[in-house]
Amino acid sequence: RRVLFRSARDQAKMFKDAGAQAVEVFIYDHHGQAMFPSKIAVQHPNLKIDYPGIMIEALQAENLKIIGYLNVYTSIHLGRKHPDWLVTHADGSNPGGAWLSYPGSWLCASSPYMDEHFLPLLAEVLERYPLDALWLDAFCWMVITPWPTEPCQCQHCQRGFKQATGYSLPKKTLWNLETCSDDERKQWFAWKTFRLGMVARSTPRGG
Repeated sequence: RRVLFRSARDQAKMFKDAGAQAVEVFIYDHHGQAMFPSKIAVQHPNLKIDYPGIMIEALQAENLKIIGYLNVYTSIHLGRKHPDWLVTHADGSNPGGAWLSYPGSWLCASSPYMDEHFLPLLAEVLERYPLDALWLDAFCWMVITPWPTEPCQCQHCQRGFKQATGYSLPKKTLWNLETCSDDERKQWFAWKTFRLGMVARSTPRGG
């Protein structure tokens, strides 16, 4: 740890000398892996240290502001334990999330994922580290992205959409709307409105 901290101090001093006022620290990646010994998330398999803790200590010594980076809606691990949390296409397939090439790595905002995994993880991070700000990456756009081409067909979207609107999920893609009936267009508008509402519903509050 002494060697790692010396390296972190060198980096922090370099940032300070370059005129930086704030530095972002990687905490939770797109693969759904924590950069620290988390009680909630899988720890990065090749990282055995508390990387954010070491970096934050070094940055504080240089009086730099600290921004914590957390990916929100992708993981290569959670779908194995919670397949119902995944965005699901009409053919039953589960697409990869964001830039990941792994199928079954895109988590649906309609599922219990936010309440049962991400918010506890976020609470753990905030209790553990003195952050000045957060970057919650792949958040809003990954909530609304499924609807331009194909709505998510997971059980949570099916049930939630039906309860909220009385409609079943649209089957046609947005690109075929010119061939849709008036009722189908209303159904698509209801879906887009419902999905946009997921952004507000899943936005972390408090802290």
